[in-house]
Amino acid sequence: MTMFPTLLVYALLTLIQGADEPKVNFSSGSFRQILAQASLKHKPVFIDVSTRLCVPCKKMEREAFNTPSIAQIINDHFIAY
Repeated sequence: MTMFPTLLVYALLTLIQGADEPKVNFSSGSFRQILAQASLKHKPVFIDVSTRLCVPCKKMEREAFNTPSIAQIINDHFIAY
């Protein structure tokens, strides 16, 4: 019973700490919706294509998309999908 409050506090701290660092904001929805959103905002679409078995893809997700400077550039200049 005492483990639950500890896990809850840990989860909340993780969320709070993660909120300070920008990450790539990937949009969801259909491709048509993404194209419409990009057209309205006058931005190109950045498409991330990967598979579960792609080691470089996983590294990109872990490192590049979580790097604040890279995330900021993608978020500012693209609609990420």
